[in-house]
Amino acid sequence: MKPLAVAVAACAVAAATPCAADAPGLDAARIGAAIRAGAQAHFGFWDSARHAAFSAAWRRYRATASRLGDRDAVDLEAIRLVAALRNGRTWFADPAFEANRRWRLPFALRYADGVWFAAESRSAAIPDGAVLREIDGVPAERFFSAHRDLLFASSEAQARTLLDAEMHRVDSDARAPRLLFDDDREFVPAVPANETAPARVTFRWLSLDRVGYIVIPSFADPADERDALNAVKHFIAADAIVVDVRGNDGGATPVDLLELITDRVLPWWRESTNAPKPARRPIVDGHIPPADGHYRGRVVIVADERCASSCEDFVMPLVASQRARFVGARTYGSAGDPYVARLDGGITLAFGSIRAALPGGAAVEGVGIPPTDPVALHLADVRAHADAQLERAVAIAERPQVSSAR
Repeated sequence: MKPLAVAVAACAVAAATPCAADAPGLDAARIGAAIRAGAQAHFGFWDSARHAAFSAAWRRYRATASRLGDRDAVDLEAIRLVAALRNGRTWFADPAFEANRRWRLPFALRYADGVWFAAESRSAAIPDGAVLREIDGVPAERFFSAHRDLLFASSEAQARTLLDAEMHRVDSDARAPRLLFDDDREFVPAVPANETAPARVTFRWLSLDRVGYIVIPSFADPADERDALNAVKHFIAADAIVVDVRGNDGGATPVDLLELITDRVLPWWRESTNAPKPARRPIVDGHIPPADGHYRGRVVIVADERCASSCEDFVMPLVASQRARFVGARTYGSAGDPYVARLDGGITLAFGSIRAALPGGAAVEGVGIPPTDPVALHLADVRAHADAQLERAVAIAERPQVSSAR
């Protein structure tokens, strides 16, 4: 049986909340009722702690709903209510809220060694490894803690990868924050003149005719899997392929890619749910067979804490079956399909509905997939422009004796 990534879209979370055209304002009571009804029907990760947290958040929301003013204010309280479920597959998104916050950081904010710092910078003012000290005059750690209730995350580790998202949600006036980095470097992000084109799949030889290297930054566009398939075919006779999915936050499950890159039957997640009306039935005893003409060489995956959702769908079967070595850091820990609904004003509401565990039963949500070969990210390496994770992956790929059993 081949697993299918299913996102169930609905016109309403509850009959009392029909779909409607874009509206200048939002009815806080109706939005809150939709969130509560949706959580009760479709959320699949209930436990005593989440029940208590959501009940407290619901009481707080009801107490403030009648006093909320504009759309932004309603959105912020709705975000807090949904975030109380503490689940990375559960979210609330209003396009009007996002449209008011179009500023972008020209770098990634990574968390390691107890600090946030810039990486992959496209700004001459903020180099890779610049440490973030303050946000609007508040120490970064204190800012993060003060607004943690605005983040859709299953764990503290997940939440710390989302500081950029947190900054976008804090201010009701939607202004860009003033950031202070070490060496007294100040930076205020701006609205980009042009939207940055999504990164595409790239590939090259690391060792000619022996070790290939494929970078897959996303599975969001069908072209991503198509390009990855072409890359694997280009390296079909190679001794080893290193597949780099660091920063890949998912999209569609790349089943065809898994079939091409495996030489054995791959296991699927152990799925379950306690939702009365889940997005779909949990898959039982799912597996993925190899394709005709599949790749027979060694596979080494490089992944990190930003690999989420369908990226984890790609990593898990290969690692659990010992088809691939996994170098880097634990993945994000957010697999399994959400139940997705459309509400008034173009709002999207999603509830984590299918709980995914490793084939042996170990939890994944908020925990992630552990690497076979851990290599942590360190600030010093970023400042030195060193890539210890890729270096380890290449060393493993070039050693024939690490070939996995067939």
